[in-house]
Amino acid sequence: MFESRQSRWLFLVLEATCVPLALALGWLLGVDPTASMAWSSWAIGLGVAAAAPAWVIVVAAHRWRPSLFESMMRLVDELLVPAFRNWTSVELLLVSLLAGVGEELLFRGLLQQALIGPLGLWGALVAAALVFGVVHALSASYAVFATLMGAYLGWLWMASGNLAVPIAAHAAYDFLTLAWLVRSAPLESVSSPPSDRQLL
Repeated sequence: MFESRQSRWLFLVLEATCVPLALALGWLLGVDPTASMAWSSWAIGLGVAAAAPAWVIVVAAHRWRPSLFESMMRLVDELLVPAFRNWTSVELLLVSLLAGVGEELLFRGLLQQALIGPLGLWGALVAAALVFGVVHALSASYAVFATLMGAYLGWLWMASGNLAVPIAAHAAYDFLTLAWLVRSAPLESVSSPPSDRQLL
């Protein structure tokens, strides 16, 4: 799906558009998505470390295939692995960084922050996580996992008070997961044609 050079750049551009979208919507709503973002080696290190538990869960689920994760892992094998199989490490890193910055600005920096007033801290976290899950709803199980991941990233922002932490965690998780999947998944797992479900 993203195997050609043109389609890869299209996907990268789509991820990158989350940044101006978050800033534009923030301007309209009077919310600064970057207000709590402060970059430091501590924030980056904490974010990278925070990515490890989610990455370990995905690796374990992919290796041992518990029934709870089976449909999600099958979707990963049929769609995600073939789509990113031929991407270089630099391309995987770039798309991970774009996703981390863009999606966290949009979902945590803008949406979750904007909802704190009407819904409170925890209500905003849950609502933003649910929207994050819906946007990533490649399947029901994938949507549930994405919702939980969104809640985790939202909690990281609340606990640290620094949006750079979930940005780093999101980017590190995406890169580690994509790199591990496309480098370790056996070729036979991607030899069959993809299903009619579409990759967002």
